[in-house]
Amino acid sequence: MFPLIAGGSTDNAFARALSRAEGSNRGFALFSQPSAEILESASADWTVAGEAFTSPHALVSMLQGDGSAKQMLWEWRPPFLAVESKREDLAVQDRPYITISRISGLFRSELEAMISKATESNSASVKVDSVLSTLGARGIGLSTLLSNGGSQTAGAIGFYATLALSKTLQNSTDPTFILPIDSCDAFLRKLSGNPQQSESNRRADLLLVKISRKRIILSPIEIKCYGLAGESPSRILPGLSDASLADAKNQLLSSMDLLDKLSNKWQEISNGENEADKYLWANGFASLLEAASKIQPLKLEDAGFVRDRLSAVATGEFELATGSGIIAYFSNIPRRSLQADKYYSIEFDKKSRISLLSCQTGYALSNADNEYSKLFTDWQQVVSDATNIQGPTDKPEIDTPVVEPSVTQTAPDTDQKDRDISESTNGSGTCDAGSNNPSKSDRGVIDSSSVDSNKYIGAQEGQAFPQDLNDGVRINVGMLLDTMQESPAWYAPGDTRLNQMNIGIVGDLGTGKTQIIKTLIARIREESRNTQHKATSFLVFDYKNDYQDPDFLEKVDGVVLQPENMPLNIFARSKKSGINNRRRSMEFFDVIQRIYPGVGPVQRQRFAEAAGSAFEECTNRDPVLGEILERYMSLGRPDSVSSILSDFVYGNIFTEDPTEIRSFEDLMSDSVVVVNLHGLGSDQTMKNAIVILFLNLFYDYMKNTTKVSPRPGANIPSVRHIESYLLVDEANNIMKYNFDVLQQLMLESREFGFGVILASQFLSHFSSSKINYAEPLNTWFIHKVPDVTGKQLAQLGLPEADDYTADRIKSLENLCSYYSSYGYRGRFINDNSYYKLYSNLGE
Repeated sequence: MFPLIAGGSTDNAFARALSRAEGSNRGFALFSQPSAEILESASADWTVAGEAFTSPHALVSMLQGDGSAKQMLWEWRPPFLAVESKREDLAVQDRPYITISRISGLFRSELEAMISKATESNSASVKVDSVLSTLGARGIGLSTLLSNGGSQTAGAIGFYATLALSKTLQNSTDPTFILPIDSCDAFLRKLSGNPQQSESNRRADLLLVKISRKRIILSPIEIKCYGLAGESPSRILPGLSDASLADAKNQLLSSMDLLDKLSNKWQEISNGENEADKYLWANGFASLLEAASKIQPLKLEDAGFVRDRLSAVATGEFELATGSGIIAYFSNIPRRSLQADKYYSIEFDKKSRISLLSCQTGYALSNADNEYSKLFTDWQQVVSDATNIQGPTDKPEIDTPVVEPSVTQTAPDTDQKDRDISESTNGSGTCDAGSNNPSKSDRGVIDSSSVDSNKYIGAQEGQAFPQDLNDGVRINVGMLLDTMQESPAWYAPGDTRLNQMNIGIVGDLGTGKTQIIKTLIARIREESRNTQHKATSFLVFDYKNDYQDPDFLEKVDGVVLQPENMPLNIFARSKKSGINNRRRSMEFFDVIQRIYPGVGPVQRQRFAEAAGSAFEECTNRDPVLGEILERYMSLGRPDSVSSILSDFVYGNIFTEDPTEIRSFEDLMSDSVVVVNLHGLGSDQTMKNAIVILFLNLFYDYMKNTTKVSPRPGANIPSVRHIESYLLVDEANNIMKYNFDVLQQLMLESREFGFGVILASQFLSHFSSSKINYAEPLNTWFIHKVPDVTGKQLAQLGLPEADDYTADRIKSLENLCSYYSSYGYRGRFINDNSYYKLYSNLGE
């Protein structure tokens, strides 16, 4: 179709060029190049144009004619990878197109700031243009980065580092191309015979295409980039055996599964009798290879080879194979934290079919233009390991790999317990509580929910237990923010690499503490019932009537202890513990003495005599509080202690009828016990006394519990049995008294399978004058707190948190938190709130 000639004149550039080209003029050379004016406008923020086989590389040349990019590719949808319309009447919207977007000053400044942060340099402006041009030339538009979720700025740097390192792949014997999977996913699904998008919508970032003489090899690449968007990076580069890469592996496996289906489909069609189907399918696949070659200029010596291979593919003369998956992991670890020769490492695991480059971000960016760097050579090795196909490929096993490094160049000295699970990829860059779908994300490839729960439900204690089918209790607590694709954050108390199961939860009123606590209770109950011989029990101190609604109690099999005639005897002695009567009675008096003023040594001696007398007289059982009060009164005049005891006895806090008393073990068995402190009204002193008395009972319950040895896990080294949790909401009410029993519970709980959850409004509550309660808390959910500092966070055992992190915590939206646990050394998440979790499940 010829351009319209204005005014009927033929004296324009096109007409002159056509005349010269078709004429006999000798010595004339026709040179053409795209004009930026076609797509560029001084006033337009967006430009949409039909895509007519225009190379992204040519588009970048057009947009950077003056040396600085003011606009960038937003989306590239070529005709050969067009997406099928879901509705016939919208087919026009699915025609091939390109979209150009003006680059905002904010995006450029953010990109420059992140590059400066990574490279520890103030001259990052030149690198910004390099990043934008590299991404655009490879068909990676801003839309692709946004569709992967979170911060497209940090995502751009991860993509750029990977693509920059891939420049030398063309120097290998077999031409190697890279496509954005976002652009060709629908096309691949159609060719594979599975056009519907997978339920999880999880896939890798890039598709590597290697063209050899014998076969075409396809390998997915998953990119992770952390530590630039405000989240705290780990101090150590992860290896393939790290749980921190579990989500990246799952995304690779999802794409590898699609590529396996693609290979199987071609094998089925090529071995069939329908020649028409064979040629149609082969021509479709050839268009994919053509797309790959269009976005990466060929070397002259490779052009003929690629042309011949395309011809062979179009006629069905090729083999198709799926290579291994590749993880390109970049972490902005401060260089001072690494030794000079340990800025990156590479590994390859044959069993799981995954290759890994784990690299310090600044080192990758600094070497992006140095093709003679050993980093380039070793990246070639990573790709070579992934695409070295010796025979028919098998579907990857979902296993924690036993790593067999093909090359471990500058491998860091890693400590498994300190590694950061950057479970990469949340689909929300802002704290949007409506963006996650817990019901689906809880069903990840390596999620224990995939275990056949019928093998565990109803199993009796002491019965032979299957040891290789699950990873114990592991729950989704939210979706990671500031990352590239949708990804859940996990809390895994069943993983013995989490040293303590204790949890600290902080946040101002109404920020989401209760919601995440309810999620923890409900999900741990569910998962423990499915993965161990009995469900985990909970003891909950409820100061504000937050855990007593009927729906919640029904969901967790909960019971409420009203503060009236509670069927417990606080002087009961367990036969297993062997505790004597004096110690039991003095535990009670210690509570009285610390909480109530005016109690001294004279009353202590009098109470000891009264309690001893009561124990002697009750030969077949332990005395109740009313009987001890009666003997105390017989030893002298009324005093402050008799008044306190009377409040308990005549307030009917605990039952005085021995026939109604239950053992604490029986009360806790397979249940969530909620102690209703709200029912005591404004009597804060009585509330706190009851909590401490229950802590003593809970501590004895823990010490009398039979220990269960860890067992091997399916994907982790060993699995811990989770017996019980203690939850203290508004924990400041008791932490201020410095009771030894609370600290003992937190320090000794791990070996018994117990954990403690402390929730309070301020970080300062966790550190009293004598006891640092934060020290044994290995897991944190920090919601919005008005006056938090980086120093306070460091004192909680969060050394990666700085003042920037603290400032962000101050402005967090409700139902979002700063999460830290094994594998997550400080990540912002969108909480898996209880109401949303169960509304999504339709419950």
